[in-house]
Amino acid sequence: MTILGKILVFVNLIFSLVTGALVIMVYVTQNNWVDGFDKLKKNYQVAEANARMYAAEVDEAKSKCNKDMMVLQAQIRTAQQEVAAARQLLDAKTAELSQIEGRSKLTNNNVSEATEELNRRKLEIDRLKEVLKQKEEKMVLMETQNTTWRNAAITSDITAKSEQDRNRQLLDQVAALTKELERRQTPGAGSTSPHITSYGQRPPADDVEGIVVETDAKSDLVTISIGSDSGVNKGNTLMVYRLKPRPEYVGMLSVIDAAPKQAVARPIKPLRSGPVQKGDIVASRILATGR
Repeated sequence: MTILGKILVFVNLIFSLVTGALVIMVYVTQNNWVDGFDKLKKNYQVAEANARMYAAEVDEAKSKCNKDMMVLQAQIRTAQQEVAAARQLLDAKTAELSQIEGRSKLTNNNVSEATEELNRRKLEIDRLKEVLKQKEEKMVLMETQNTTWRNAAITSDITAKSEQDRNRQLLDQVAALTKELERRQTPGAGSTSPHITSYGQRPPADDVEGIVVETDAKSDLVTISIGSDSGVNKGNTLMVYRLKPRPEYVGMLSVIDAAPKQAVARPIKPLRSGPVQKGDIVASRILATGR
């Protein structure tokens, strides 16, 4: 046998051994694979059962989750609606609060103004009370002075009336003496012609009295309420005086024309108390009729 044969034999031996080993390994592997497949199949079945169970649980959980989510979404929508309503209510309350605050500020301002006005009125009342007190004191003083002056005026009036009566008596005496003097100076004591007194006076024969009914500043003439029916004739002179506001002698008039019920006269200047006025008294002598 050659070396090549030996080598081939050895190679065949090696190949046989390898083939046997491979067969053994295939067998062993096949047995192990079947066992492994069975185990894997069992594990797969268990896993599939677990997966189905987990899927069922997942579906159940998903269904429950969906239900819970729907409930939660409904609750969220309800909560959102409540929040929106609460926000609207909050806005309304905020606006109302703003209005109340505005009214409160206005009320406070009004109260402050009213308080200031009240204090000012109180001060005014106090001042008015003080002024009233002063006025009352002044009125009391004036009342006292008025009483004093009234008493003095009454006394003066009594004195004036006494003096007036005395002056009237003196005027009557003067008039009587003047008539007596005229009678003695006029030829023929029984004459009825108008008599002339001293100082150019020509009074009517009888005592007369009237008032000035009209004056004319342009012509300086006055109209009196007595005329020829009362014994007033052209050329006579009349005394003019007034009683208000105080008794005073004005002057004398000269009659330039006489009618039955009135006469026209011109003032004899100078006059003592200004121009003759409407309402002044004219008489043959002052206080002729005892006024």
